[in-house]
Parts: sequence; structure tokens; C-alpha cells
Amino acid sequence: MIFVSDLFFSYDGEKELFGGLSFSLDSPGTLAFLGPSGCGKSTLMGLLLGELSPKKGRVVCSPAPVPLFQEDRLFPHLSLRKNLLLPLHDIDPKIAEKRVLEALDRVGLLSEADKKASDCSGGMKRRASLARALAFLPESGGILLLDEPFAGVDDGNKQKILSYLNGLQKKHTICLITHDHQDAAFLNAKNIYLGGR
Repeated sequence: MIFVSDLFFSYDGEKELFGGLSFSLDSPGTLAFLGPSGCGKSTLMGLLLGELSPKKGRVVCSPAPVPLFQEDRLFPHLSLRKNLLLPLHDIDPKIAEKRVLEALDRVGLLSEADKKASDCSGGMKRRASLARALAFLPESGGILLLDEPFAGVDDGNKQKILSYLNGLQKKHTICLITHDHQDAAFLNAKNIYLGGR
């Protein structure tokens, strides 16, 4: 469940973001946050994650969301597989390995599982970061926060991933931060416009 009510936020105590923004989604599906650069899309992600506190209003996300940040946050000296295994250290190693390989396959990187992150292109790193988030999701009822997930990803892999997300949203809530209205439309998202529209 995601519930945001009468949201106000400011970094400097003067310039207000969001102006009383309210929205909710209490069942699986997709929310898309759209708007120009600098309108507060990534700030909203920080609020949904609990990393930032609102000046006014209420933000509820339950269960805790699984994020994909704008930065890929991969350890360059580790393979993609080992990067994905790191956040799964608390579960059975065989189950973790299975989830990681399945996630890499879903983003078209299974054949590159043992490649070091430092040897990967920007688009490959982006897909690996998305795979890490997918591997960490529970079986159902999770919340996936995706901040510009397709930056640097080629069209073929993007379409493959979008098709997978389209099925995933039947069991999970997806929050998509994007500039691309077509991605939101493909997922039949409920659009939240930021930045004055």
C-alpha cells in the first residue's frame, strides 16, 4: 500500500515542493511520476523510502519498498552475480542463487553473470541494478521503486523488461519515475504529474 496525503517538502525551508500532493494505491499496479528535471521526482522517491521527512503531510509505504536508484551502486571489482547476491545474504544460498540467475535472465544478462561490473557498459550496469531489485522482491505484495530504470538501456532490452514489468504489476506495486510517457502508457500506469502540470 502507498498512501501520500497533503505532502509538502523543502530543502531550504523556503522553496516548497509538491504543494499538498496527495495520491494512493492500495492494490497491485503502477504509479508513474512524470515531470521535467528538477521537479522533485527523485526527492519523492526519498520520501517514499523514508530517507527524507516531509515538512507537512503523511507518507505511508507498506511493506518497505525495494529501490532502484539513479546511480547503479554496483561494486566494480565484483561480478554481476556476486553484486546481486550481496543483499540476499540472509536467505538460503541455493534459493538466493536461483533468484539472482532468474533476475539476470529477465534483463538479458544471464550470459554475463560472471562479468565484473567494471567491464560492463552503462546500459548493462543499469540492467544489473534492476535485476538486483527484482531478485530482492518478495513473491507477491512488494513495492518496487524505479528511478529512471531505462537510462542507457537499448530499445530491445527495454521492451523485454517492460513486458516483464507489465506481468509483475499483477502481484506487486511499481512506482516508475520517468520522463517517458510511453513507458507509463505501456504499463497502464496511474500518472502523477509533478512540477506544476
